[in-house]
Amino acid sequence: MTATATPLPVAGMAIVLSTLTSESSSVQFLFPFIPFMVHSFGVDEEDVGFYAGWIASSFMLGQFLSSLFWGWASDRIGIRPVLLSGLAATVIGTVAFGFSKSLKQAILVRLACGLLNGNIAVVKTYIGLITDETNEARAFGSIALCWGAGGIIGPTISGLLSEPASKYPNVFGENSIWSEYPYLLPCLVTSVIPTFGFLVGIFFLKEPDRKSKPHDGSLAHVQLEEETDDNCAESAKWEKQEMGDAASFKEKKCLVRSDSAMTYAFSKKALLASVAYALLRLVVICLDEATPLLMSIPRAAGGLDFNTSDIGLALFGQGLLLVLHVLIIFPNLKM
Repeated sequence: MTATATPLPVAGMAIVLSTLTSESSSVQFLFPFIPFMVHSFGVDEEDVGFYAGWIASSFMLGQFLSSLFWGWASDRIGIRPVLLSGLAATVIGTVAFGFSKSLKQAILVRLACGLLNGNIAVVKTYIGLITDETNEARAFGSIALCWGAGGIIGPTISGLLSEPASKYPNVFGENSIWSEYPYLLPCLVTSVIPTFGFLVGIFFLKEPDRKSKPHDGSLAHVQLEEETDDNCAESAKWEKQEMGDAASFKEKKCLVRSDSAMTYAFSKKALLASVAYALLRLVVICLDEATPLLMSIPRAAGGLDFNTSDIGLALFGQGLLLVLHVLIIFPNLKM
């Protein structure tokens, strides 16, 4: 008999949706204009793709290097401050990227933004803490939904608002800050999304109760089944000999220490899941980054000769298809 699904917490899911959407838009918003931005730095046409890849990947490189730290920090100081600091870093980093005047500056800004933001991993732990077995599948399904939403919002904004002085001279003027920083406007507008998430978090985000869950999802608190671990049994026997009958061991549970937690993290199942996910993301991100490059190349060189607006609208369609898949096809899939 199927258990009745517990309603998803409104405030908690608002945090999840705003955080994931801001992360998605922050990763994808630069795709429509990044080939043109790199070229504006004085990079040769044949090297644009190479350096565009460096800029796009530097954010994820930063998150890769700092993800374990932010997971550790969320266990020590709590999920709330980690999520809020990550959103704040996204706001500052997105705006700072719009002021980039050189290739080196653009790469360093994106790298710093990734280093200071571990929200993609931490928010998944948060989902596990605010849901139960009856509703966690729906909650985790929101990850793909938010990624698609960010793929709609971010590229569309940046595609239409890039180089505003040349596209809309009557509105922004040809000799203004928008001429000096042609990609600042989309960065400013995109930063509104993590700003909204930050404000929602300030007023509504509460630290989840880890004690209410037998497994809180963190590496430091991986819990094994009761009385099934030989080491735990030996430990219990030794403690009972030392302490006598003063303590009850009937409800003793084995909490894996930090060294055992790392063993769990590198178990066969965990590694297989990680490798499969990494390969999937490799294919997706290659398509996400290669598509705008192909679109921006002149027709004479085998490209499509799209401008930033054309690329933004094309990526809008891609994000829309992902959202429709999550809303229509994914719920009907059977295990």
